Amino acid sequence: MLSELLILSSLSLIFFGIAHSMYKGNINWLHSYHRKRIEEKDYSIVGKWCGIGLYLIGMGILCMGILLYLGKEKLSSHVLIPFLAIGIGINLYVIIKYNKGLF
Repeated sequence: MLSELLILSSLSLIFFGIAHSMYKGNINWLHSYHRKRIEEKDYSIVGKWCGIGLYLIGMGILCMGILLYLGKEKLSSHVLIPFLAIGIGINLYVIIKYNKGLF
C-alpha cells in the first residue's frame, strides 16, 4: 500500500510540474502539430487552461493514492474518474477550440 502511494504521488508530481509549466504559458509540452496551428496571441490562454486540466488529473491521481493507502479501494476509482474526465475534457476543449480541430 505504501508503494502504491509513493508511485502515484510521484506520478502526480510529474503532472503538477508539467501543469505548472503550461499554466505559466509554456506550451512546448503540446505536440508540434498543435503548436503550429495555435496563434501566438493565444499561447497564454491555451497554456493556462491545459495547465488547469493537468492539475486536475494530477490531483485525481494523488487522491487515488491517498485513498488506496487508507484502504478505500472502491472509493479511490470513484474519485479518480471525475478528475480524469474533467481534466481531459478541459484539455480536449481547449485544443479543439484554439487548434481549430483535433487533427
